[in-house]
Amino acid sequence: MATLWAQKYVDKLRAQAAGSGPLSLQLADKVKGSLRFASSQAWAKTEKLLASEIPRQGLDPDLIDPWKIAEDSQSLFEQAAHAFR
Repeated sequence: MATLWAQKYVDKLRAQAAGSGPLSLQLADKVKGSLRFASSQAWAKTEKLLASEIPRQGLDPDLIDPWKIAEDSQSLFEQAAHAFR
């Protein structure tokens, strides 16, 4: 879910920055500057999904590592910012 959300976000950023060199750098800086907020949003969306799916799928909640999910989300956004440099 987080990967699909990140891909949608990156695609949107690429569309906005297409063909504009200096704007791409500004956009990359903006993305990088908002990593903490974006990571928290990604976790909130993931947590909302998991809240309904854990009982429905019979998953063990102890197997879900929120720190790893947050880390992976931040990594995705760093990669997105790097793609625009």
